[in-house]
Amino acid sequence: MDDETNDREPPTVKGTLVESDRRIVVCNRATSDEPIIPVNKSKQEHSSEPRVQKRSFLDVFDSHFHLDRASTRISGNPTAITIERWLGEQMERPPVVPVNIKGGLLIFCDPETYPEIVPFDSKWKVAIGLHPKKIYEASPQSVGRFFEYVTNSRVSAVGEVGLDSSMNPGRANLDRQEQFLKEITEWIKPTMPLILHIRSNRQDTYSKNLYYRALQIFKHRCHPDQIFILHCFTSDKETITSWLSNFRNTYFGFTHLITKFNQQQIQALRYIPVNRLLAETDAPYMPQRGIRINTPIYAGEVVEKLVTLSYVDLQTLASATLGNAMEIFK
Repeated sequence: MDDETNDREPPTVKGTLVESDRRIVVCNRATSDEPIIPVNKSKQEHSSEPRVQKRSFLDVFDSHFHLDRASTRISGNPTAITIERWLGEQMERPPVVPVNIKGGLLIFCDPETYPEIVPFDSKWKVAIGLHPKKIYEASPQSVGRFFEYVTNSRVSAVGEVGLDSSMNPGRANLDRQEQFLKEITEWIKPTMPLILHIRSNRQDTYSKNLYYRALQIFKHRCHPDQIFILHCFTSDKETITSWLSNFRNTYFGFTHLITKFNQQQIQALRYIPVNRLLAETDAPYMPQRGIRINTPIYAGEVVEKLVTLSYVDLQTLASATLGNAMEIFK
């Protein structure tokens, strides 16, 4: 969702912003002051200290993260860090919700860091996009490479692509962004998920205008069964209704920005069917409290926060976000 220099700021409504919880309270779970991963102790130590209940691991799928951008932040080289090293070594604090990462979607949306060969792994899927912030500077060769990747059998999704008016007006070039989306519709099939980055300026709190403009492009050019993923969704119920009524296979990805949701956004979240929810970290962006560089190991904390806002129990929501992702990213 975000470029290399700035994370997305959540929309706010005066007087209704929900403060981030210091901890997420779920029955029979450790508080934030208690150790999450118990340390091995002797029998004598156990007899004098209260026992800490070990949390069970949650199966998760991170539906959106940037390995190349994370590698650049960590090492200065977009290809130097492997997924295994990233997940194994960049743990600034243990996750509050320990996870078994069943898979994830690697987002490559910068032409300069497209993989030379699309990796194939049953666990780690690949999406190729052209970020709207890159449209301004994208050469014809870069655009041509993007469309070559779209037809690659190893690519599981197209994105992120979309509309972004948060830049300097001279660089936004929304007309070119819209034209690029129209060009994409000539290449994709309904079964190929299209991941949309929609981000407006501060005057459009919920990016409603851009969601509307994108919908007008696609509803006249795409099959009703086209799979869409509204990445890092922060809009309202009206936007949800309009997209689902036109494209029933629209999914809504949520990141840690949900900790900043106001009441209107929370109500919108509760309106989304469970079988249309996805959990995303947008790593290395959207870091949660206590970390500088986000990673997929914190995906469980996104799932748990979704639980506290949606009234859906943890196991149901975890199973849904995992199953939804594994179903559409093949």
